[in-house]
Amino acid sequence: MVVVSDTSPLINLATIDHLWLVPKIYGQVIIPLAVFNEIVVEGIGEPGATEIQSADWVLIQNCSPSPLWDNLMSQLDPGEAEAIALAVEIGAVRILMDERKGRQFAINLSLKPVGVLGILLRAKQERLIPYIRPLMNRLLDEADFFIHTALYNEIIHIAGE
Repeated sequence: MVVVSDTSPLINLATIDHLWLVPKIYGQVIIPLAVFNEIVVEGIGEPGATEIQSADWVLIQNCSPSPLWDNLMSQLDPGEAEAIALAVEIGAVRILMDERKGRQFAINLSLKPVGVLGILLRAKQERLIPYIRPLMNRLLDEADFFIHTALYNEIIHIAGE
């Protein structure tokens, strides 16, 4: 399965020391140059920068300019826009993305977005992690990640915690 990632799931997982889940679940992940730049160049010294720069499971691929790319660039941040355009261009089905607006664009283009919470839930289901609650709490505390109370409770319920 070809998977393209936006910036936020990678940074958020790195912040809580669980970036290792991505290759365990998805194998190789493709990121566009804008995402690489956001994490490694602009984010130098931040969680995930060193890991993404040296990861053998990350493939950096340029996105070809197109009318879709132009449209996305006018409405989303560069990482989201390039991730979606690249996913469409290379025929990926799955895209790792957290931001609501970007996820909606992805869905409208027949992509299946999965965010950091979806990754954690799958990791729990595959028994890669024992509990999801402490990791969601770390996201809230350390990554400044917003989780609506109803969603938090739903994830805990699905995870059987």
